[in-house]
Amino acid sequence: MMEAAQAAGVKLGKNALNQANLVWLGIVAALQETKNFANVLELAFKLLEDADLWKPDRRSSKRKRQASKYDPNGRNRTTVSEEAFVQARQRMPMDFWLWLILLLAERFQSQHPDAVQWKGFRLLALDGTEIALWRWKTLAAAFGTSRNGRQGRCPQARMVMLAFPQCRLPWRYELTPRSCHEQTIAMRCWNMSSRATWC
Repeated sequence: MMEAAQAAGVKLGKNALNQANLVWLGIVAALQETKNFANVLELAFKLLEDADLWKPDRRSSKRKRQASKYDPNGRNRTTVSEEAFVQARQRMPMDFWLWLILLLAERFQSQHPDAVQWKGFRLLALDGTEIALWRWKTLAAAFGTSRNGRQGRCPQARMVMLAFPQCRLPWRYELTPRSCHEQTIAMRCWNMSSRATWC
């Protein structure tokens, strides 16, 4: 994550909702769909502490509450509100996510070449979709609109992804105006160097 943060020009930070912790919170939330936010948060922070990837600031929590040694919830639990999580997630730059996906895909290829190859060739799959957007004039001007339908013309973008189908791992993708052709976008993604600027 340090490499992705450096490439995107962002600082990871050290607080409970720093960029790296937000990534792990997202992963835990995706894996634990049945858990509520409080349980996901507690599980994510516990995993991070156990792996020695992050340590909470014990000083502030000690001042707030001195837990009993018999407390089944333990001492100095880090508490973060759902609203604070949403605000921190909204401040997370998209460039960080893009670089993280790119770097993880590169690392996966180098460490597991057999997982992305078929009969000695690297196998890539192309997938494209149209995404309905909010009915804002700026989005319609930037991405274009759908054809006339029952509810009128709606802003739509096109997303195209190149992925490793055997391991279901995205490699590169691009979000473009609806008028862009899938094959054209795919060739742009293919021609990107590993350090290219995302379109």
